[in-house]
Amino acid sequence: MDAKLIRALQAKPKSIKLYPPTEKPKKGYVIRFYYGYDKETKKVFKTDVYLDFDYFFSPANEYQRHQNKESDKQTQQILEALNTANREGKYPIAKTNPLSVSESNYIDWLFKTTQENKKYSDNTKKSYRATVNHIKKFAGNRVPFEAIDKSFVARFYDYLKHESVNSKGISTSANSAIKYHKQFYHHLAKASALFNFELPLNIKYAQDKTDSKPKEYLTVDELQQLISTPEPDFTLRMGFLFGCFTSIGFNELILAKYNDIEQDNKGKHYIKIQRGKTTYYNKVPLSKSALDVVEQMRSVNGKSHSQTIFKGLKSSGYTNQKLLAWVNRAGITKHITPHCCRNTFSGIHYDRYKDVGALMKILDHKDISTTQRYLAKFLRNIDVDVDRLPEFDLGF
Repeated sequence: MDAKLIRALQAKPKSIKLYPPTEKPKKGYVIRFYYGYDKETKKVFKTDVYLDFDYFFSPANEYQRHQNKESDKQTQQILEALNTANREGKYPIAKTNPLSVSESNYIDWLFKTTQENKKYSDNTKKSYRATVNHIKKFAGNRVPFEAIDKSFVARFYDYLKHESVNSKGISTSANSAIKYHKQFYHHLAKASALFNFELPLNIKYAQDKTDSKPKEYLTVDELQQLISTPEPDFTLRMGFLFGCFTSIGFNELILAKYNDIEQDNKGKHYIKIQRGKTTYYNKVPLSKSALDVVEQMRSVNGKSHSQTIFKGLKSSGYTNQKLLAWVNRAGITKHITPHCCRNTFSGIHYDRYKDVGALMKILDHKDISTTQRYLAKFLRNIDVDVDRLPEFDLGF
């Protein structure tokens, strides 16, 4: 990173903004560091650093248009790196020499950067560890930054698509290949801005991206059929059904506690859940069937408010096998996994209300397109009320 940028960053600005090139007056990209304002003298304390990137105000050909796009992208990456460092209180030291041999290893840097990021959830860190392992299998344990050129970027993507496998020897799906490659390139761009080396061009994913696999879920009749089928593991049975009644993901179910359940002044019950993917809390409304499950778990596991509702519930391959065996005994031929409880709620809710917007709020999705991936073929709107969801005979 340019020494001027680092010095301005080390002064701990209150905000950092990027200003695009202007033709009148003619000037290029500017990074502005704002430090404060003196009310008495009305003086603004700021520092402007001009970035040395080409920009064509009236691009005459494809090359000039491409150069403008690249300049826009790289300056945004620099801004992101500066704001990240400022937010986290990490101020790099200006280097007059290139990275040393020990420092110039993208794999080590990527692992440390992602695993020490306190804003990343455990699942996100796990995903980045998988990305690091794929890079190691492709290129070995040491990959110098300068060795990553356009060819490396393209060949690594080909490897992910056609040759890579997970820890169980299963081939990487097309969408997972795109995810891992995006993680690889996104942090390469961050490193490029921090260490001031040229970022190779990325590849295009659009032509390779396949449609998402259909989401398996249980219909109302299938869910009642499953309820009517005995399952010796009471905690697994109740946990999966609770997920089907509430939309709560299996990993969040494992951590749910009795004191996460609240009641409003209208008598409605909610459970406050922290989504693993976002780390934000979401209040999920509870139907009568969901509350019946909670009461059954209280009678079995005790009533300590700080205790997890589904004590002993685990996410594992063994749990997956037991769930699938239960589904098969019920005469259901679908491949149902623990995550399908969330899909089941989504399918039943939409089938009853046709309201994607309300479902998006319950699922705690930030974008309606995310909700649409849970719904294969539908789109309409109706008001929502969990009391109108179907109730189930739990046998007690």
